[in-house]
Amino acid sequence: MARHELREVHASPDGFTAWTLRQMRRLAREDVERLRPLALRLTGGERTPAAAARLHGFVRSEIAYLPDPVLEDGTPVELVRSPVECLEDGEGDCDDQVCLLGCLALGAALPAAAVAVATTDGPFEHVFGEIVAGGHSWPAD
Repeated sequence: MARHELREVHASPDGFTAWTLRQMRRLAREDVERLRPLALRLTGGERTPAAAARLHGFVRSEIAYLPDPVLEDGTPVELVRSPVECLEDGEGDCDDQVCLLGCLALGAALPAAAVAVATTDGPFEHVFGEIVAGGHSWPAD
């Protein structure tokens, strides 16, 4: 099976966004072998847009959105949880869900990316996933 990496896509020059995406890539890579059987069960071994849709549908249906914590003074805390943690807990924010989706895609030998977006020049405000299957890019939010 081809080895893929979770690509990082962001236009923001800040170090925080780059750090978060690197952590997501590292965590997805660490858990891919553990989650490969699930990925292959969900895709049936297919590398098609329908298989990508099944992975996305699984994450959407099984993982509840849970925002990262905020300190008492209002400072947000960025936590990046592993795909296995996110799956076991059944919850996570956008980067946790994208990390899980990317890990499953990689386990099914589908190229994937984590795309960070922002409305300002500062750090990212949201992350969505992208899976390439059957020659088509599947944005997964």
